[in-house]
Amino acid sequence: MAALGSQTIAASYEQLLHVDTDGGGDTTTLVPIKDGDNGTTFCLQLATTSALIVDDAKLYFGTGSDAYIEYDEDGTDTWDFSPPAGGMKILDDKKLVFGTDSDASFEYDEDGADNLSIAGADVSIANGIGLIVGNTAQVAMGEVTSEVQILGTTETDACLAIGLASTTDALSPSLKFVKGAHATIGNHSVTVADNEELGKIQAYGSDATDSDTLSSEIAFNIDDDGVGTGTLGGEILLKTSGTDGTLDTAVTIDNSQNVTIAGNLSVTGTSPGVSSIEMFYYGYNGAPFDMYAALGAIEDNSSVYMSGIAPTGFSSMGAMYVWWIKTQDSSNGLNLQTSWDMASDGQAYAIHTQSDVELTEADAGEDFDQGKVYRSEIGQDITLDSSVAAGDVFGISIKNTGPDNCYVIGISIVWAF
Repeated sequence: MAALGSQTIAASYEQLLHVDTDGGGDTTTLVPIKDGDNGTTFCLQLATTSALIVDDAKLYFGTGSDAYIEYDEDGTDTWDFSPPAGGMKILDDKKLVFGTDSDASFEYDEDGADNLSIAGADVSIANGIGLIVGNTAQVAMGEVTSEVQILGTTETDACLAIGLASTTDALSPSLKFVKGAHATIGNHSVTVADNEELGKIQAYGSDATDSDTLSSEIAFNIDDDGVGTGTLGGEILLKTSGTDGTLDTAVTIDNSQNVTIAGNLSVTGTSPGVSSIEMFYYGYNGAPFDMYAALGAIEDNSSVYMSGIAPTGFSSMGAMYVWWIKTQDSSNGLNLQTSWDMASDGQAYAIHTQSDVELTEADAGEDFDQGKVYRSEIGQDITLDSSVAAGDVFGISIKNTGPDNCYVIGISIVWAF
């Protein structure tokens, strides 16, 4: 073999590498590299403008072959990268660019917002692949394993916030549910039907077995049997589960804004714009007087009786009135008095009582016109107002100690909230 000074170039042709083409590698066409007798072809091909590592050949890095890159043509047909133990690092503010025209990039923006930034293109996550924040895997809960989950151990960790910065009064953050009646995404050719669900907000809790037990729900439905373009009559259903686990509708708001309440209505606190309400209480053994269903006539120490219940949530009794009609007129007049009993559930019926409270008007000698309706306040020394509590039942009698007949229609009480 040839020698250069005291150095031997090769002991045999097999130890020589050559470019297997006339003219060597002086061409833009890739040519293989072989040993001296053409018995071995290596994984590398060269040209004046390019180099090629053939299919399924690895390019190693590091003295100990610590990392490699490979085009896995006969396996997954992918670009395989096996980094060293420390992983692969893209330095601060350096972009990983995609697309012929650098259409999109991936970057750790250290000198700007100090975050991981994706720019230039939308991010699409394939169907069946989850997006999880706060955990390493999806969790089955709420009767499904949802694709998007926010999981955590504090309220901050498990919180979704939607914010809008705008000087326009008519703009606000929004959460939108959209129901398409066609099975193809983006196809709007099929109209939603009456009673069809459009969206719902549900609340679940763990029950020592799983977290698939539904507690309550707000449902948004169609309430319209004539749905047309641009018109969707809607309804909102507020639902709660009973202790038997059955989900029932508690409140319905229909397409005419009518509100239907399935259970009892309890009002506490002060209602907006309503500081008091005057409630009317009628008695029993009624006898008609003209157009009024009044109680029987009373005179000469006879009485009529009424009962009622104090409303939930009231703070005080503002006033009490007797509504009555004078049906006889003499010089001796009439005189109305009231007596009452009051009790709460489980108490003796007359645990609180008071007798013969004078009215501030309708006393003997006052001039009242026959055949007219009067609203006379019961005297302020009545102690029913300080004794009665929400839900208490009370019975009241109205007695006329005068000789003139009158018909008592009922009493009204002003309850303050």
